[in-house]
Amino acid sequence: MVEYFESVEALEPEYDWDVEELLERSQERERFRLEAELQQVEVLLREREDIHEESVEELESKLEWYVERLELEYKRSKNRERIAELLEE
Repeated sequence: MVEYFESVEALEPEYDWDVEELLERSQERERFRLEAELQQVEVLLREREDIHEESVEELESKLEWYVERLELEYKRSKNRERIAELLEE
């Protein structure tokens, strides 16, 4: 059994694994990956916000157009009624 430990000790300098260093590297890679993913999510969020804003503006514009049309038609119908009344007199 002593021979086994002696042989492992002889190999240790070649395979000097620093667990803390491996963990730090792994954490750093994970942090970079998460930061890249966060940036991608932020880009997608900005794109969706732009699309939303564009859609809202388009809907508001259409709504204004329809309201103007309705008001115009309402005034025309009132004018028609008034003209009909005047013609009847």
